[in-house]
Amino acid sequence: MLFSCFFIFKLKILLLFFAIFFLLPFTKNALRYIIEMIYMIYGSILMLEEINYVKTSNRYTSRVFWETPKHKHSFWEAVIVVMGESTHEASGKSFTLCEGDMLIMKPGDSHVYKIKDAHNYLHFDLYLSSQAIRNANNYFAYDFLSMLESSAPIKLRFSDCEWHSIYEQLKQLLLVQGSPETQMAETIYRWLLSSVLAKFYENVHAKEQKTPEWYKKLVLAMNDPAVLQGTIEDLARIVNFSHGYLCKIFKAYTGERLIDYFTKVKLEHSKNLMYNKKLNLLQISSMIGYDSLSHYIRVFKKFNSTTPQAYRKKIVK
Repeated sequence: MLFSCFFIFKLKILLLFFAIFFLLPFTKNALRYIIEMIYMIYGSILMLEEINYVKTSNRYTSRVFWETPKHKHSFWEAVIVVMGESTHEASGKSFTLCEGDMLIMKPGDSHVYKIKDAHNYLHFDLYLSSQAIRNANNYFAYDFLSMLESSAPIKLRFSDCEWHSIYEQLKQLLLVQGSPETQMAETIYRWLLSSVLAKFYENVHAKEQKTPEWYKKLVLAMNDPAVLQGTIEDLARIVNFSHGYLCKIFKAYTGERLIDYFTKVKLEHSKNLMYNKKLNLLQISSMIGYDSLSHYIRVFKKFNSTTPQAYRKKIVK
């Protein structure tokens, strides 16, 4: 028994030395990929391939990381899902992404994601600098940066053909990043950036040309102060939809909940009313459909990070 234990101990020591001497000649990247494969086999962590493009150092890196809590970046991020499904919360909006979907987030957008099935999920993160997008402005003769800043976070969907081409380029970039072939990596990155911006451009113009009539009617109605005193039920009657159906298609079309959008419109109207010194806050709150002043104050603070009293004091001297 003692001999058996001693033999096993010696075997473990030999295996340890063998592993050390065998792995030493490998590069740091090779070691990392071996560790990643072990993690993937045992399913002990969530494997997500990331591509980082840092313009200042002009380097690409790939890493495996855990599912993260809410966080934000100082650069643009395009999440491209290539397998499985995930739900992303970005700046208060919820997006469900599946194979072929892309979510673009601007610098400072707080976001977090949840994976439906971690063992069958993979996405790529393409990090974009504002300067790279500005450079694309000159190439395309289109102000992508301003349009993205006013639209993001925004979900886009690639066709099967587009998605497969992008996936192949992403995999190729993973192979050449950090290698002497920096020119190839730069070329692939620029191609990917162009593909992302072209899809965004296509989406923006498609919306401009195909804005649904119900949406036009709804937005126009919200310019009426009388409508702002009403509820979602009143909006549904205006477009002749049920309450549930209107909320569903509004969320699908805009990515934002109708109740949140309607509340923001109401609050903006209340801000304009504050310039009228003859109106007190109770009157203003009732003019946008709030029966309770305390409720109005809570909602105003939630969306504006300040109270209506403080806001009014700031704008009205």
